[in-house]
Amino acid sequence: MRKITIIKSIIITLGVIFAISTIININLNFDAEINNKSSEYSDDINIDDENLKISKVSEKIHIIGNSGWVDFKNAGNCTGSGTYSDPYVIEDLVIDGKGLGSCIWIENSSVYFKIENCTLYNSGVDWIDAGIKLQLVSNGVLFNNTVNNNDEIGIYLSDSNNNTISGNTANNNGLSGIYLFNNHSNNITGNTANNNDWWGIYVAGSNNNISGNTASYNGNYGIIIQGSDNNISGNIANYNYGDGIFLEGSNNTVSGNALNNNNWYGIYLYYSDYNMISGNIMNDCALKISGGFEELCSHEIDTTNLVNGKPLYYYTNELNLGTNNFTNAGQVILINCSDSLISNLNVSYSGGISLHYCKKNTLSNNTVNNNNGDGIFLSGSDNNTVSGNNANNNEYSGITLGVSNNNILSGNNVSYNGDNGIILGSSYNNTVSGNNAHNNEYSGITLDSSYNNIVLGNNANNNEYSGITLGFSNNNILSENTANNNGFCGIAFFHCDYNIISETTVKSNTYGIGLYDCDYNLISGNIINDNSIGIILIDSNYNYVVKNSFRDNSMDIVEENCEGNYFGYNINPFEIVMLMILIPIIITTITTGILILTKRYVKHQSERERKDRTERRETIEAIEEIKAKDLVNGKMSDNKVIVVKGLKKYFGKVKAVNGISFDVRQGEVFCLLGPNGAGKTTTIKLLLGFLVPNGGEMSVLGLNPELDDVQIKQRVGYVSEEPLKFKALTPKDLFNFIASIRGLDKNTTVKLIKEYLESFEINEFYDQLIASLSHGNKQKLQIIISILHQPDLLILDEPIAGLDPKSVKIVKSILKLHTQKGGSVLLSTHIMEIAEELCDRIGILHKGEMVGIGTMEELCQQADKIGANLENVFLRLTEQDTSVNEILKKLREFFKKKS
Repeated sequence: MRKITIIKSIIITLGVIFAISTIININLNFDAEINNKSSEYSDDINIDDENLKISKVSEKIHIIGNSGWVDFKNAGNCTGSGTYSDPYVIEDLVIDGKGLGSCIWIENSSVYFKIENCTLYNSGVDWIDAGIKLQLVSNGVLFNNTVNNNDEIGIYLSDSNNNTISGNTANNNGLSGIYLFNNHSNNITGNTANNNDWWGIYVAGSNNNISGNTASYNGNYGIIIQGSDNNISGNIANYNYGDGIFLEGSNNTVSGNALNNNNWYGIYLYYSDYNMISGNIMNDCALKISGGFEELCSHEIDTTNLVNGKPLYYYTNELNLGTNNFTNAGQVILINCSDSLISNLNVSYSGGISLHYCKKNTLSNNTVNNNNGDGIFLSGSDNNTVSGNNANNNEYSGITLGVSNNNILSGNNVSYNGDNGIILGSSYNNTVSGNNAHNNEYSGITLDSSYNNIVLGNNANNNEYSGITLGFSNNNILSENTANNNGFCGIAFFHCDYNIISETTVKSNTYGIGLYDCDYNLISGNIINDNSIGIILIDSNYNYVVKNSFRDNSMDIVEENCEGNYFGYNINPFEIVMLMILIPIIITTITTGILILTKRYVKHQSERERKDRTERRETIEAIEEIKAKDLVNGKMSDNKVIVVKGLKKYFGKVKAVNGISFDVRQGEVFCLLGPNGAGKTTTIKLLLGFLVPNGGEMSVLGLNPELDDVQIKQRVGYVSEEPLKFKALTPKDLFNFIASIRGLDKNTTVKLIKEYLESFEINEFYDQLIASLSHGNKQKLQIIISILHQPDLLILDEPIAGLDPKSVKIVKSILKLHTQKGGSVLLSTHIMEIAEELCDRIGILHKGEMVGIGTMEELCQQADKIGANLENVFLRLTEQDTSVNEILKKLREFFKKKS
């Protein structure tokens, strides 16, 4: 009753005041220092105590330090004394943040306080603005507040410990409902955090209790935890676009949570270890784990976790598991298990079957449909047999092999999957035979950076992109397959050498067989009918196309920018009878001769290079062993993404790169500056493994380009100095292919591509042939491709050549955002202004040598030109300043005479 009377008095008082003045704009700000005005809010004013009592209804609050609470109470805006038994209390406020700053901001406070029953909305656009914001605060209680519809965060805590956040509603915020950064020992219970654009609840810290909360329908994760020793229990996280719970940390307990119908996974353990997972309920989603061997083996995950009402089986270091070990399985995860049988399971609408570091297992006759990730996933697993399984309608691929060798994939049905039917990534010596891979959204079968595999007798038809796709994959054999009625290409090769395509039927595709930047491949004995183009070769050299049958293609063979390709007798069916009668012996002889010559030619071409590589590999491996020891002893820097020492590359007598040394550090933009022919592009090609050096050492992301070029290319975004040459493709075709071979999420990738195209103002060219685009627009596409997979390192060779000023500005912004997120950039250019504006450090190349390196200030010192601009420093270090001055002197004299 007393509380109701007080409220009535406040309402009457407000009515009188508003009758006198139509606008009262008052903002509370209590600083530790007397009369220290906040710099954040433009509407802060100094007012008397009587007005302060009125302002607590609707104006922002900023309290700094324990003394700030004393001032706040003295102004009549809260009760209590700041003790455990009698905390300061702020209650029953309605505060509109007016799109600027936080509604309630408390910092550097250790007294006991409570904020309850307040409605706080429309806080500012800075990502750390919030309805309630606590920084360096302890002993606070946030209870039963409504913090909806803020531009970024509902409740934000940083470096704050021993606080309780309970019973609050934090919905529809632009970033996160509740966000804790670097916090410890907080209690987050019974809150609702739904429909936020990114996360429901985000916690970075340790020893926090996150229990009994609801975090559903959020744009990314329901609950994300980054830290250790946290308790995450009894929460509800359903229908989130990403994961229900995303966990990155150690020794956390995740128990008794309801995690249903999330778009990705119920729980994702991301490079974390020693977590206990028990009693969680996951329907139409499942558990995902990733990390190294030790991390994957360390978790405690028991069968009290239910996936679609059935037990989750997680086994580590087991031998000879059988069907009795997987009774009524809802999901199966095996780590370092061998000689086991997994058969006749129905593991659908979950996480499917995953094997990590497993050997000699058999997966047969299982049904793994409609899973949120892959149907069957093998990582680091060798000598397994995967046969007779149905893996259809999965979010990603039916069957995925990553860094897995000597496996047999046979007789599986892998159709209607969101990415590929079957994909092999960095996997060798596998046999993929007799599988049906139809109607997948990208390719039926994809090989990415995979070598020495056999793809035999598969049906890969009616896929949206291609039947069979190979990217950066060499020495594979594709034989007796069908690849018909695919949306783009029957068989597509990109950057692939020494492969064989034989006795395959390729019908009714836009392109039957397509090769881009592919050399020394053999295409023989295939039936290629009813395609727009039977075989198309772009930038592809020394390939052998013989004995193929063409019929009813608009064009049989098209070459573009190629040399040295050999086209043997490719036949039309109507000529078969004549050929059989007249020249069978000649054809056989010619074909045999071609194959022999091919083998001899390839052997001759590669024998010397192979010898050089072998000798150099032995030297490199010895150096790598020494480096590994140095790394253990702490001698190697951990923040250098590129290290080059004494690097050399000679072309005959030309010393393109002559003993240069430099490094690129994490988070910086490093520029190779020099005139044309200085060695910039050669250096970049050496770092990417495109060229073999004549001497010196180099590492990229801790990897050696001569040994690990495939892994480097997976983690690097590259823009070459030449514009795109995919003249027979459209940007849409190209982006689909890049997304496919890099395994990118389709929905996310489509959104990113749309944003990039609109930013560069080239969305109107999405379905036009790349051949019709200008040099600048081709360059924009190349830049988009380089950043699409969010690489650790960008290597850009003259990236702004041909770009308009607006696009140059966009590229600059992209590089800035990339480095702010911890990425690094190696940029080559000959434009001084770009180097001086964008780069943290600059290396000046001249005639293959590094003549100067460092920050702008350091280069000025090296050139003995303190305070000079980069142009003058460059001319001095490259010893061109004297010649330039002489030229200018002659020009002045010439024009003086003319005048």
